[in-house]
Amino acid sequence: MKIQAQMNIRESAIVTLAARKQINEAQLAAATRFRALYEAMGGAGAGSFDYSREPVDGGGSREPLTEQQIRAGQELKRCREILGIRAYDIMSKVAGQDYAIGELAKSHRERTTIADYLKDGLDEMARNWGYENRGDRRRSA
Repeated sequence: MKIQAQMNIRESAIVTLAARKQINEAQLAAATRFRALYEAMGGAGAGSFDYSREPVDGGGSREPLTEQQIRAGQELKRCREILGIRAYDIMSKVAGQDYAIGELAKSHRERTTIADYLKDGLDEMARNWGYENRGDRRRSA
């Protein structure tokens, strides 16, 4: 007798890292917030659009950005300034677009490097957003 088990094939790479205890709660909170900002921008971001140009045939007009998209875009811009281009790119792909680290790297060394960039970036954003050391903050003397 076979038992069928369901597997969530769309499970987040971040959730997998957290389940394996490879990232902590503060890093998970930072990744979750980053993901929410990324999704608020419409997934891959709103992109640039020249509203002064005439739309081409079949293109239709584009909806203006919402206030939520503008705020998310400003916050993501700040993230990019904090993280730098490489770490932001990795964060966007893993936390924002749900790429697995294995999809971004061929060798073990590349996977380790990407994971290190991701964890360092999550640490930076956790500190920036006040998530770091939640619950176990050391008291200063």
